[in-house]
Amino acid sequence: MHILRQRMAIVPLAIALGISAIACDRNESVARSGNATANAATIASAPAAIAPVPDTNALPPAAPQPKPFQAAIDTASGAFSIGQSATSSEDWHLVASRWQSAIHQLQTVPQSSPNYARAQIKISEYQRNFRVAQKNTKPLQMVSTSQIQSLQSPYLVSFFQWCSQQDSLPSSAKHTVRVLLKEAGTQNCYWADKKLEHRTSLNLSSKQISHLGPVSSLRNLQSLLLNDNQIADLRPLSPLTNLTWLELGHNRIVDIRPLSPLTNLSWLDLQANRISDVRPLSSLVHLTWLDLNNNRIADARPLSFLYRLTSLGLANNSVGRSRCPLTPTSLCKF
Repeated sequence: MHILRQRMAIVPLAIALGISAIACDRNESVARSGNATANAATIASAPAAIAPVPDTNALPPAAPQPKPFQAAIDTASGAFSIGQSATSSEDWHLVASRWQSAIHQLQTVPQSSPNYARAQIKISEYQRNFRVAQKNTKPLQMVSTSQIQSLQSPYLVSFFQWCSQQDSLPSSAKHTVRVLLKEAGTQNCYWADKKLEHRTSLNLSSKQISHLGPVSSLRNLQSLLLNDNQIADLRPLSPLTNLTWLELGHNRIVDIRPLSPLTNLSWLDLQANRISDVRPLSSLVHLTWLDLNNNRIADARPLSFLYRLTSLGLANNSVGRSRCPLTPTSLCKF
């Protein structure tokens, strides 16, 4: 009986312990659920991750450098541009340095480049330009005013020197320089010289020219027209031995001896001048056309050596029709 009572006392205690365990499990479950909710809320309320901001101070990628050939062309273009307005020795030093840089750039063009052959041609061209610019960095060897005025040595100077010394020239020579600058299309002495030195023909008719000194350096001329001017002195024309066509009509010419060296002439117009002595023309054996109308010629016999003449104008001179030096006489035009 006593044992039975003990067992009955144990039953309520076990029940109570079971209920307590269940309650603990529930509390733990609720706690876990609460912690999970709290964690979720914490995560939800946390700020979003910040995306990296690009560095605006970072240097941009370097631009590709031009290839040597194009770089040389660009440098040469700069040299040409500066040279068009260069006047001082310092200007020409800069021009020379640019041409030299362009040459160095061309020398780096590899043989595998499609521009290699062109680069070799440009090197030669730029070397010539460099030498000219380098020459102009030195003080000019001045030609004395007395030499210019007497025309004893005008044939030894270039048009660049005539142009550069305008302030010391007589007004007649200065006028001719200005006419030639206009023909060249530039007021820059250097570029005018470069353009004029390669000219093979030039028309300077009706320009009020009396001084031919600045023309004397244009050695490549083959055709030169000087009609209707005020020319008396022909000495500056003697060096122009490439001339085949020369027109000097309507000027003030008396002495034609300076024309004797021009043995390549085939056409010569000397009408309406003051010529009386035609002996200097006897050396011009390639003449096919000669106009001596309206002069002061009394004796045309020295022209008999000009066997290639097909027309000889002798109208308004003192030569009679019966004195035509050519055969047949119909070649003479009176």
